Amino acid sequence: YWENMSGTSMATPVAAGVVALSRQINPDLTVDDIKEVISQTAIHDTHMPAANVRWGAGKIDALGGAQYICENMTGDDDYVLGDVNKDGSINVFDVVSTSLFMIDQKKGRFIFKAADINEDGVVDVADLTGIVNLSLGLDADAAQAPAYVMARPGAFTAESLEVEPFSIKAGESRDVVVKLNNGYAYSAMQFDLNLPAGVTASNVRMSSRAGDHTVSFGQLRNGNTRILAYSPSNDVIEGSEGAVLTFTLTASPSFNPAGEMLIDNIVLSTAKMERKTLNAVAVPMGAGAVTAVDRVTSQLTVYAAGENVIVESPCEQVVTIASTTGAYRTVRVKAGRNVVPMTGRGMYIVKVADKAIKVNVTK
Repeated sequence: YWENMSGTSMATPVAAGVVALSRQINPDLTVDDIKEVISQTAIHDTHMPAANVRWGAGKIDALGGAQYICENMTGDDDYVLGDVNKDGSINVFDVVSTSLFMIDQKKGRFIFKAADINEDGVVDVADLTGIVNLSLGLDADAAQAPAYVMARPGAFTAESLEVEPFSIKAGESRDVVVKLNNGYAYSAMQFDLNLPAGVTASNVRMSSRAGDHTVSFGQLRNGNTRILAYSPSNDVIEGSEGAVLTFTLTASPSFNPAGEMLIDNIVLSTAKMERKTLNAVAVPMGAGAVTAVDRVTSQLTVYAAGENVIVESPCEQVVTIASTTGAYRTVRVKAGRNVVPMTGRGMYIVKVADKAIKVNVTK
C-alpha cells in the first residue's frame, strides 16, 4: 500500500512513527540520539543533494535508521572517546575505522559516540584529528599545541578552496587540481564531490605541500564522492597557497558535456581540532566551460551598490568572491553588468586571473 501526499500534516506523523520505531529498538535513546540517527541516515538524491535550510538533514530513512541503531546504539553506553571499535585501546585501527566510516565504507564494529570527540553530533575531520592525537598519547585537542598557527606569519589569506573551470568530453579522462589558500595551518581536510551523471572520480593524491598525509575517498550513499586527507602524526599542510591535491575525472562514452561539479561539505581542521567550514564551490565543466587560458581577463570594474556587488566584465568568465570571514564562492559572470547579491555587510575580495579587487558593502 502506498499513497502520494505532501505537507507537514503528512510528514509529522511519519517522522513521529520513525522516532517511535527507534525508541522501540532502544528505549534508552535520548533526543540527541534520535537527532543523530535521523541526520546520519537521511537520504540525499537529485532533488536534495546535500543538507540545507529547506530540507534539513535530508529525507528520513526508517530502515536505515533502524539499522544504524542496531549497529551503533545498543549496549555501547560505556564507550571510551577515541576507542571506536571498543577493543580496549586507541590506535591506528581507530583512526582507519573512523576514516572508513566517514566515506560510508564502515567495516566491523563502530561506536559513533566514541568517534564524536567534540560531541557535536557529526563525525568529521575535527574528530578524526582528535582520535589521531589520542592514538599518539596526547589530549584530544593537543592542549600543548598553539591555537590556530599562522601558515605564514603576518599574512592574511581568506580561507578558500579553488578549482579552475575545465572541459571534459565523453570517453575522456583528465586531472583536476584543487588549490587551498589558507591563513592558518591545517592538518586535515575533507570535501564532497557532486558530479554530473556519467562522471566518476579516482586516483586522488596529495601535492608536495603534504607531509605524511593519507588520502581516503569513496562514494557516499547519496551518490557523492567524499575525499578525506589526514596525517597519522597530525603534520600540517605546508604553505599558505597553491595545489593541495589532484584527482582524476573520467567521463563515460554516453556523458553529455554540460553542467558543473559542486564541491560541498568543505571542512578543515587544525591539530587542535579547531574546525573551519567553507562555502560550497561550483565549478563549470563541459564543452562550454570557461577556461583560465583563453577566456579569462582581469579587466573588471567592481563596486558596491546597496547590498550588492556590481561586476562589469568585458566577457563571460568565472570570478571568485571571498569575505574577510572566510566565506567563499565562485560566480559565473556574463559580458556587461552583473549584480551579485551579498549575504551581509563587510569587506569582500573579488578575484579573477591575477587581479584582486576589494569592495566594501555597507548596507
